[in-house]
Amino acid sequence: MNAGNLDTLKKMFEQADSDYDESCVLSDKAWQKREQVLGRYNEAITQFNQVEETAGPHSYRKLPVVIQAMQFVATDHAPDAVAIWCGGTLQLASGEQPHLLIDTLEGTMMANVDDYIIQGVSGEFYPCKPDIFLKTYERVL
Repeated sequence: MNAGNLDTLKKMFEQADSDYDESCVLSDKAWQKREQVLGRYNEAITQFNQVEETAGPHSYRKLPVVIQAMQFVATDHAPDAVAIWCGGTLQLASGEQPHLLIDTLEGTMMANVDDYIIQGVSGEFYPCKPDIFLKTYERVL
């Protein structure tokens, strides 16, 4: 079933319905035809909707949920605070920026300085790059 077939069935039903509106009384044969076309149209709509649900990618909007997040910054005690909050392991190498290892649902992930650490809706933690975070979230006051 495609959209063209649906349009044809819809026009047939509209014509049968128009005939009914004009006469206000249908013969048994005309009424049966109207009901038959209506049944075919409704069946076609159902099939079309089922195909539409399974075909191709669909657009989705993120649900408006509130999450907790902290930015991983390299100032004084900030890296320690983030590590304690998310249960991550802070890695400090001489002359390098600190890294944070976080156990996520997908395995251990590394957060770099300036990444945001997000606590998801199920309590899980994961890092998020700052550009993605700022496009996806806004601060709740």
